[in-house]
Amino acid sequence: MIPNDSVVFMIASFGKVTDLIELFEKGTAFLTDRDEQGRSLLSVSLCNLTVKSPNADIVCKSWFEC
Repeated sequence: MIPNDSVVFMIASFGKVTDLIELFEKGTAFLTDRDEQGRSLLSVSLCNLTVKSPNADIVCKSWFEC
């Protein structure tokens, strides 16, 4: 388990995909990383998903509890 406030989970939540890839390439983060609640990087990123569109910002709420 990795702390919820670790760099990898901050990037997964609010950062850029390119920054996340950089951590993978350096070997400081892995696709199998889990937070303190057992959530994957993908799960955490979906909890904070914002879709940018030309007309508006749409915040997507996930179908599972974040």
